[in-house]
Amino acid sequence: MTTLVERSAAPGNTTAACSAESETEGQHYSHAGGYRRPRISASASPPRRSGARRAWLSARGWRVFALGCITASVLLAGSLPATASATTYDMRGEWALVLTATSEPDTPCNGVINLMNLATGEFSGNFEVAGLFPASLTGTITGTEALVTINTVSPSGPLTFIATKAAVNTSNNTFAGTGTYYNGKGEPVNVGEVSGERTKDYTEVLEREARELKEREEREARELKEREEREARELVEREERELKERTEHELKEQQEKAARETREKEAQELKARQEREAREASEKIKTEQIGGTSGNKDVLMPTELATRKVTVGHSRSISLKLTNPNLLAVTGHLELSATKKPGKSAGKKQAASLGGASFAISTNGSEVVKFKLSQGGETELSHRKKLSVVLTIVTEAPSDTAVTKTYNLVLRLTPPKKH
Repeated sequence: MTTLVERSAAPGNTTAACSAESETEGQHYSHAGGYRRPRISASASPPRRSGARRAWLSARGWRVFALGCITASVLLAGSLPATASATTYDMRGEWALVLTATSEPDTPCNGVINLMNLATGEFSGNFEVAGLFPASLTGTITGTEALVTINTVSPSGPLTFIATKAAVNTSNNTFAGTGTYYNGKGEPVNVGEVSGERTKDYTEVLEREARELKEREEREARELKEREEREARELVEREERELKERTEHELKEQQEKAARETREKEAQELKARQEREAREASEKIKTEQIGGTSGNKDVLMPTELATRKVTVGHSRSISLKLTNPNLLAVTGHLELSATKKPGKSAGKKQAASLGGASFAISTNGSEVVKFKLSQGGETELSHRKKLSVVLTIVTEAPSDTAVTKTYNLVLRLTPPKKH
């Protein structure tokens, strides 16, 4: 076609133009003699003049040239998909690689190629060497060959493996190639090979990642729910424990308060009982002293004489101080009498009254009772200077039996005043 175009384009080449015209009109090419000049029919005959004939041939040649260009364009367009298809192998997916090196054991290198430019053939992904060291894989695929570069950090430092022409088998999804190891300074340190197989295509990787993401989200949601439930349960338990402790503390305080009040009440009752018992014992002693009924705290006690030394003044007046030991007011009377020798017909001493008086004393009170000695008593006292007498005190109270108590006294005259 190129020859044909070049010939038809050559100026003044009449033979080439005729050959092109003959080919266009269905003439056959002869390897022995080239294109044969055809017989011109009457219907297709050009004008007879030589100038017109040249113009007609020139127009026919340009039409053939244009047709040839169109045909070439179609053929080129048909061949382009085959060329582009060599760079469209999708390297994305999960790969299991094996790295070898001279005098070194084989090392696994697994990972995922997740980035791919189908227009340029560039790809990249993240891998892990020996399950310990992270690595990055980059490369470019052209047809069935690929430039593969693996960068990692080994225990001895940065390490790079480069395979410039790894063969890619698109039917079984594998590739393999030889290459060189370089240290961090870019110096070659060893040679080896890389081989790999795609165990999952990128769709499966995405499905797995989506599944793992869903499982992780479900797990996190479940863990969050469990944590919230646990925290809520712990909060309830803590509140119940604090309420129980607070209740026990309050109950303990109430019990201690009740015990303290009970002790105080018992102490008060003990004190009151002791005071009552002491009072009752005192009353009992007093009752026994006057011959009253033992143990009866309500027995009326006799009025007591507080004066022991009794003197009689010149006006025959006598003053006696009396006290009331009872818890109620009392009344009564006292009488002073002298004792005479008994007569022949009497078996007992006969008592003669020397005077007396009545009294009224308030509860636990006292009173001075005054009365006059009788005329006979005064005569007897003047004759003897002193006189032994008996004082009888009768104590009375409402609703109680009167009690009597006697005292033996000695009356003396009041000594005269010295001038």
